[in-house]
Amino acid sequence: MGKSLKKRTALYSCGLLLLFVAIGIPASEDREAKQRAYGEDFMKIEEAGKQEDRSSLINISKQLETRWRGEDIGKYARLMNKILAVLRNDFKEVNRAEIARLANEAIRSVDRQSGGKIPPDALPAYWQLQDWYLSAQYRFYYYERGIESHDDSLWREQRLDVASRTVGTLERIEKVMDPNWKKDVALRLQAEPPKGMSSGIGPEAVKDPNVRAEYEKRIEENTRKNEWWKVQRDLRDLQGRLLKKVRSAIPAMYSRPPYDDEQLAQLLTEHMKDAAIRNEMLAAIQHRKTEPAQN
Repeated sequence: MGKSLKKRTALYSCGLLLLFVAIGIPASEDREAKQRAYGEDFMKIEEAGKQEDRSSLINISKQLETRWRGEDIGKYARLMNKILAVLRNDFKEVNRAEIARLANEAIRSVDRQSGGKIPPDALPAYWQLQDWYLSAQYRFYYYERGIESHDDSLWREQRLDVASRTVGTLERIEKVMDPNWKKDVALRLQAEPPKGMSSGIGPEAVKDPNVRAEYEKRIEENTRKNEWWKVQRDLRDLQGRLLKKVRSAIPAMYSRPPYDDEQLAQLLTEHMKDAAIRNEMLAAIQHRKTEPAQN
């Protein structure tokens, strides 16, 4: 377990670490700098929300894409989620169309920046952006049926958008879930300190440069190991929430006329590897179709 875990966590951030080494920046320093920048942007968003300054929030959203492009997709997505939350919760007048537009722009930005390969730690924030978009774009999203639409062609388009975004995100999550992850693992909060020194002591307190270098290496490795474990835990939490929505809302939508079992079957076959869940959903649709006749 120990060797395989080290291998996975090393691969998880290998490219980033090589970049740090090449330009002479310690990974810990870069991480701290990014966290400070994230905090600054977060406070700007909160301040604009307190002032109900809509134009400032829109400008901040544009600045975020430039500032975080190529830096940290996850932080960009989380900051955009914060903007959307402020627009939804802190303003007296809620503009649903504006929220849907900003959410969709952020989704497309993440897709462009990642080339379709979203980092595992960014997937929860990515889904939250999808959630903002769907809830703002479609009033029926949090309900089982799209009762407001009487246009069959529009309804087909709307429910396909909801289904494909939901199932597509679920597929992305499952592709990066490491099957070797274990829930019950004892993580070290602090890296093992040099012999004779107390746990949690800073590297700067170690006089011997060789011992200090080894200690810094252990700190980085322990940090990566803990981050990997937390990301895998979060992915499983998100998978559970999405599966619940997929199993309930999507069959409910597709059991409403105009029926399109073939479209849903194709969508599920392409994006959902669990045949048992696919069959369960298709059977649920057939059951729902017979309910009116039974009543």
